[in-house]
Amino acid sequence: MATIHQATLSPSKLDLLCDYLPGIASLGAVLGDSVAQVGAYRFDDPAGEVGIETHILTSDAGGFLQIPLTYRAAPLLEAEEWFVGMTRHSVLGDRWVYNGAGDAVYVDQLVRTIVGGGSEVAEVVQTPDGPVERQPSVHVRGSGDGSGQLADFGEFSSSISGREIEIVSGAGVARIALVLDGQNDATSEQLRLTGTWASSPEPTLLASLSA
Repeated sequence: MATIHQATLSPSKLDLLCDYLPGIASLGAVLGDSVAQVGAYRFDDPAGEVGIETHILTSDAGGFLQIPLTYRAAPLLEAEEWFVGMTRHSVLGDRWVYNGAGDAVYVDQLVRTIVGGGSEVAEVVQTPDGPVERQPSVHVRGSGDGSGQLADFGEFSSSISGREIEIVSGAGVARIALVLDGQNDATSEQLRLTGTWASSPEPTLLASLSA
């Protein structure tokens, strides 16, 4: 379960992404002049320390984009290349924001969701009248059945390769689509994470995993 506070962020998550995404050279003209939020899905950090949220965006150039973010109360060591920016949360204070590809907490939960056939977590908003559950704007599903051996991904290295993020470890390779254009199809042997949202009701490939 993801606990969400009614709060303001300065700068906003979308503002951070608008500044960060043009720095990914391979996205090029896919970004156009502006991007807009479509929705997001969340995973849980079992330790309750790190926020994990993956954003689905659309650009005025057409198509959908995906970017995973993690939110931390302190800098993540040795992850400078994956640093997105800082924001001030009116309840939680300063938050260090990272591309999830460089954050072991995100990578672990992505792999476990895919291997275990999991989904996004429930979202509960803390309001003055008490907690209120809200429906996630993006629904995801892993294709595994929990019998795989990849859940313990261990040490890894990440890189952006074309329009996807590649995460390599001794246990396997995860690929996260940055551009959701149907050109990142997984093979039939690969485990996968698919997602749906209001304007895209047919399952879209978001990530794949192979040994």
